[in-house]
Parts: sequence; C-alpha cells; structure tokens
Amino acid sequence: MTVTAAQPNATGAPGYTAELPYVPESVSRARALVSSVLAAWCMEGDMADYGEVIVSELLTNAIDHTETPLPEVVIERRADSDKSRIVPRVKDATDDAECGRACAWSTH
Repeated sequence: MTVTAAQPNATGAPGYTAELPYVPESVSRARALVSSVLAAWCMEGDMADYGEVIVSELLTNAIDHTETPLPEVVIERRADSDKSRIVPRVKDATDDAECGRACAWSTH
C-alpha cells in the first residue's frame, strides 16, 4: 500500500491535503490526520472528536460508494468559517447499525 504524507497548503487558507489509498484502512489515517492538524491549531477535545467523526463518515462513504482512485482529504482553517451557535453532537448508534454515527445538530 502506498502512503502519501499530508502536505501543507502553499497558498490560501492554512491547511493540509493528503491523498490516501482507496482502501478501508485509509479511514483511520484520515482520522489521525484530522486529530493531528486540529491539535496543532489548539482545537482538541470535542472539536477533534467531531472532525474525526465527519471525516470517517465522508471517507467511508467515498470508499464504499465510489471508485475514486485516490481520495483526497483537505483540512482548512478558513477565516470566513461558519459562525453558527448551534453545537454539533454525536448521535448514538445501535451495535448493528451500518451508519448513523454522523453529527446531529442540537441547540443544547
């Protein structure tokens, strides 16, 4: 399996981009990348947990439902990002659920 290291964006918003192999094992690598980048930006804890869940769901869906040869994970910190006051929360999934671990929006 070929592994491509994350590269920092040369211009524009601060961020990192990585092309990962088209295999299920890439999902854990993508989660680790999100966790590392958010930790470097002092966005650990819940923010990192939410980011990991989101990238896991999106990359799993890309691998399961497309034939993308090299899925690309892009993590950017945009100055004009969402300023919503609605906090995302992780939904509970049953043990036999094939999906449903993505975030649900809550006003709590």
